[in-house]
Amino acid sequence: MMRLFLLTYLLLNAFLLQATSIHGLLPENKSCGDWLVVGQTEYYASDELYFLINGGADLYLEYGFKEVVAQSYQNNVNEKISVEIYNMGSSEAAFGIYSLSKSPQGETANLGDFSVKTSNSLLFTSDSYLVLMRSAAASATVREGFCLLAESILRKNPAEGNIPALIEHLKLNANDVRYLRGPIGLSSVYYFDAANLFQVEEALAYQQGDTTLLYFAYNEAQKTVEVFEHLKKMLPSKTKFTLLESQASAFNLKDKKERTLFFTLKQNAIQVALN
Repeated sequence: MMRLFLLTYLLLNAFLLQATSIHGLLPENKSCGDWLVVGQTEYYASDELYFLINGGADLYLEYGFKEVVAQSYQNNVNEKISVEIYNMGSSEAAFGIYSLSKSPQGETANLGDFSVKTSNSLLFTSDSYLVLMRSAAASATVREGFCLLAESILRKNPAEGNIPALIEHLKLNANDVRYLRGPIGLSSVYYFDAANLFQVEEALAYQQGDTTLLYFAYNEAQKTVEVFEHLKKMLPSKTKFTLLESQASAFNLKDKKERTLFFTLKQNAIQVALN
């Protein structure tokens, strides 16, 4: 009797582990209408991500990427959809990649925590997971397939994630910001230097009219001051910048494209306004 109980317990645990693992999030056959699994499942962890997205893996790793599973699906008229599910380790990291990857021409899909769709793609987050779906086709059946596959994934992982606390602190709309965790993400907004001059812990990029604002937050006041003073010393020495004005807690630069950059030291933060 005890052996039977132990065997049942182990089988149940194995089933639950599979159901809650990243593999268990993939839609199965017969769960999404005519869309059926085709080809091999791909799985990569840590820096193996280069095998899936060589050239873009560094950005995901900067946000703390853990693992990804990828699978293709095909319907009865041979249209295909590729599904990639990324475990980013936290809902904040998943949101960060989403905020940098979403198409500005897309529209909200009302799926998961955050979502955007185009005629042949769907991107959404669900807690710590980032899901990307793509297709070479842009038909109505493909768009319906996106929804069916997404709903299957969300039934298995209905948990809601948290937005970065920095967004709430600044009272911003999460849909209007880009959340940064390092120099690679920062360079997609504005390229300062190959080195991590800002020693980025977390930052936000957002628009106020024609001005792009970068807000870098730090845990310690001393580090904030040290980074600010280093920036004030190093950036004017680079040929791409010209120093316009320098004060104790602010300085202004102009770059080669005649953009003006206003740096301001705040409490545990550095703000840069680009005009």
